[in-house]
Amino acid sequence: MRQRLATLTGEAVAAAPAGQAASGAEPAAAKPATARNRFNGNIAQYYYGGKARTQSLVNLPAGIDQSTLSQTTESAIVTSVDVGARFEGTDSDTRAVLRGTNSINLSSASHAQSLLSAAYVDYKRNESGLSLRVGRQSAISGGLLGLFDGASLTYPVSQGWKFDLMGGAPSNPLVNAPQERMAAAMVEADGLLDHWGGDAYVIDQTTQGITNRRALGVEVRYSGDTFSTYTLLDYDLLFHKLNAFSLQGSAQVPGQTTVTLLVDSRNAPSLDLTNALISTGATSLKQLLQTQSLAQVRADAIATTARARQALLSASRPINQSWQLAVDLRYSEVGATPAVGNFEAMPATGAQYGTTLQLTGWNLYSKHDISNFNLSLLHAPTFKGTQVSYGNLSAFSNNDFTLEPTLTYYQQHDNMDVHLHRAGLGLRGTWRLSRRASMLGEGVYEHTHTEAPLNHDTTNSIFFYVGYRYDLF
Repeated sequence: MRQRLATLTGEAVAAAPAGQAASGAEPAAAKPATARNRFNGNIAQYYYGGKARTQSLVNLPAGIDQSTLSQTTESAIVTSVDVGARFEGTDSDTRAVLRGTNSINLSSASHAQSLLSAAYVDYKRNESGLSLRVGRQSAISGGLLGLFDGASLTYPVSQGWKFDLMGGAPSNPLVNAPQERMAAAMVEADGLLDHWGGDAYVIDQTTQGITNRRALGVEVRYSGDTFSTYTLLDYDLLFHKLNAFSLQGSAQVPGQTTVTLLVDSRNAPSLDLTNALISTGATSLKQLLQTQSLAQVRADAIATTARARQALLSASRPINQSWQLAVDLRYSEVGATPAVGNFEAMPATGAQYGTTLQLTGWNLYSKHDISNFNLSLLHAPTFKGTQVSYGNLSAFSNNDFTLEPTLTYYQQHDNMDVHLHRAGLGLRGTWRLSRRASMLGEGVYEHTHTEAPLNHDTTNSIFFYVGYRYDLF
């Protein structure tokens, strides 16, 4: 028994001497845990291409004008890298993460665009729970703290309580401004009450010493056996306006039915004083404040920010062991923005409603297949649309090869008496060459016909991508 236990724990324990009673055997002294190093990561690269050919017939007083246009709609190479390392010691844990993408546009004027979404080192003391993270990172918890380059410190105050400090420079903001700085503090509480947790944060962002964003935020989470919910509230202290409110919940009700609810209302983009730079052409707030008052800059920032609202009510229920039925009711609306400086006025979208009926079946003809039938009805102030689609996933050769064909049909009629009909055929494939290497590709063909009072257009387009993914470790 001692030898078997030693095998499970990785310890080299000698066998008990012959004749020694098991009841009198002394347990072997446990060896201290040794450090472990673990690595993970992958690289993926895809080529995206697309072409379209459009034939137009336009009714003119002199007769019918016919034209044909062929063009390359997309040609790009996208590379993504995601690597990480973890070094577990006897009293500490260190992690390093690097994640980013690079896109090279091969059409017309070639240019490259890179996005580094994570590049940090995280050090944590096992006994105290104190941790320090340095580099490009997202906020330790949720909220609207965004992506930043800097440092964050987490200090466990007591059981269930944590205190976080973050500071640095905002990364990838909507509007680039000089000398941007960000500081935030957060208090996290978990397990204080059964199933309840949450946090509260305060954030202050500046540019050239001028306050750009200052807000208070609260998150509340509940997780039970049959019900879970998440609530976010972000209030801007600079504009004295509610920046975002979000409520999400999921419940298991009788009959194995799952009900999901989402209610979300937020500013798009988030309220920042630098949003005023969009409409004025100025390069900094300090430059803008030389010609405008602070009240006028705030008014311009508010004018270039719309209010976006959305809601979702979804219910899904298994019919039997192979079929599941789901119904989604969706609502969305984006408010209007007036003309401000060089910023053109944008009308409100109005309330847009969608109803989706989805039937999903699995293992219908094999051990690894999924079929999905979808019917969607769309209603907006300016148009009505209907979409019918079918999708399938089939796996072969022990899941080393998968095929995913899709069929879609969409028709739309708007208030300008324009009728649109679109039919699409797609095929996606994945081939696992080895434990680490896979090849992926997808092609989509679409035929679109548009009928308007004065013109008729027919467009045939194809979109595809092909590439590989390789797990480094």
